[in-house]
Amino acid sequence: MGLCVGKWGPARGVANFLYVFLGTGIGSALFVALFPKLENGIMAWKSFGNPTFPELLKAPAWVVVVSFAAGIAGFLYWLESAGY
Repeated sequence: MGLCVGKWGPARGVANFLYVFLGTGIGSALFVALFPKLENGIMAWKSFGNPTFPELLKAPAWVVVVSFAAGIAGFLYWLESAGY
Protein backbone atom coordinates (compact mmCIF):
# COMPACT_ATOMS: atom_id res chain seq x y z
CA MET A 1 0.00 0.00 0.00
CA GLY A 2 2.98 2.35 0.40
CA LEU A 3 1.83 4.35 3.40
CA CYS A 4 4.27 7.23 3.54
CA VAL A 5 3.97 10.96 4.10
CA GLY A 6 5.34 11.58 0.60
CA LYS A 7 2.35 9.81 -0.96
CA TRP A 8 -0.12 12.40 0.37
CA GLY A 9 -0.17 14.66 -2.70
CA PRO A 10 -0.65 12.00 -5.38
CA ALA A 11 -3.18 10.16 -3.22
CA ARG A 12 -5.15 13.36 -2.77
CA GLY A 13 -5.03 13.92 -6.52
CA VAL A 14 -6.80 10.63 -7.17
CA ALA A 15 -9.09 11.13 -4.16
CA ASN A 16 -7.91 8.02 -2.36
CA PHE A 17 -8.54 9.13 1.20
CA LEU A 18 -7.31 5.87 2.69
CA TYR A 19 -3.83 6.77 1.48
CA VAL A 20 -4.22 10.37 2.56
CA PHE A 21 -5.24 9.72 6.15
CA LEU A 22 -3.40 6.48 6.86
CA GLY A 23 -0.27 7.50 4.98
CA THR A 24 -0.05 10.87 6.67
CA GLY A 25 -0.92 9.45 10.08
CA ILE A 26 1.40 6.45 10.00
CA GLY A 27 4.26 8.36 8.38
CA SER A 28 3.99 11.20 10.87
CA ALA A 29 3.77 8.81 13.81
CA LEU A 30 6.90 6.97 12.63
CA PHE A 31 8.78 10.24 12.25
CA VAL A 32 7.76 11.38 15.74
CA ALA A 33 8.76 8.03 17.21
CA LEU A 34 12.14 7.94 15.45
CA PHE A 35 13.12 11.61 15.73
CA PRO A 36 14.82 11.38 19.16
CA LYS A 37 16.99 8.52 17.89
CA LEU A 38 17.81 10.45 14.71
CA GLU A 39 18.56 13.62 16.66
CA ASN A 40 21.07 11.86 18.90
CA GLY A 41 22.41 9.63 16.12
CA ILE A 42 22.76 10.72 12.51
CA MET A 43 21.92 14.38 13.07
CA ALA A 44 24.55 14.72 15.83
CA TRP A 45 27.44 13.56 13.62
CA LYS A 46 28.07 16.98 12.14
CA SER A 47 26.32 20.32 12.24
CA PHE A 48 26.19 22.20 8.96
CA GLY A 49 24.35 25.17 10.46
CA ASN A 50 21.61 26.65 8.34
CA PRO A 51 23.19 27.18 4.91
CA THR A 52 21.17 28.77 2.14
CA PHE A 53 21.47 28.08 -1.59
CA PRO A 54 23.28 31.39 -2.27
CA GLU A 55 25.81 30.57 0.47
CA LEU A 56 26.33 27.05 -0.89
CA LEU A 57 26.70 28.27 -4.47
CA LYS A 58 28.75 31.34 -3.45
CA ALA A 59 26.56 33.59 -5.57
CA PRO A 60 24.37 36.64 -4.90
CA ALA A 61 20.82 35.80 -3.86
CA TRP A 62 19.24 37.48 -6.90
CA VAL A 63 21.31 35.32 -9.28
CA VAL A 64 20.09 32.15 -7.58
CA VAL A 65 16.45 33.30 -7.58
CA VAL A 66 16.50 34.36 -11.25
CA SER A 67 18.27 31.12 -12.24
CA PHE A 68 15.73 28.93 -10.44
CA ALA A 69 12.83 30.93 -11.89
CA ALA A 70 14.24 30.61 -15.40
CA GLY A 71 14.84 26.89 -14.89
CA ILE A 72 11.29 26.32 -13.69
CA ALA A 73 9.86 28.39 -16.55
CA GLY A 74 11.96 26.45 -19.06
CA PHE A 75 10.91 23.12 -17.59
CA LEU A 76 7.22 24.08 -17.65
CA TYR A 77 7.56 25.30 -21.24
CA TRP A 78 9.19 22.00 -22.20
CA LEU A 79 6.37 20.05 -20.49
CA GLU A 80 3.77 22.10 -22.32
CA SER A 81 5.46 21.69 -25.71
CA ALA A 82 5.93 17.95 -25.14
CA GLY A 83 2.19 17.54 -24.67
CA TYR A 84 2.04 16.90 -20.95
